[in-house]
Amino acid sequence: MVSGPDKRQFLRHPIGLVMISLKLEIPKFADFTITPKDVSMGGVKVVVPLKPSVGDKIQCSVELKGTRYENCRAEVAWVQEIESEPGSCEVGLALDMEGDERAHFHEAMIEHLKDSGNLP
Repeated sequence: MVSGPDKRQFLRHPIGLVMISLKLEIPKFADFTITPKDVSMGGVKVVVPLKPSVGDKIQCSVELKGTRYENCRAEVAWVQEIESEPGSCEVGLALDMEGDERAHFHEAMIEHLKDSGNLP
């Protein structure tokens, strides 16, 4: 995921439209499971109860359609404060995983997006 809304490398899909089962556990941001607001092949947009800094690198786990990816790293690509929810921010996270895990995640994501009619 590239910083800024006009510099996207991958198409963004709102979670409600693709009906995706994707959950994140990010201990640095919250002590509960976070459901992304949207997803792309490169990352996710989440709402968190704090303001991280662009460039922060964090460990997280990702669950997609019942498969858990434990060795995931994320980098904060952008941060937008939510005026109607003081103390909360929308955060763009660029996801990264190791070799086989990344390939499996991308294949599962593509399959799900095709099944949901969001990819040709």
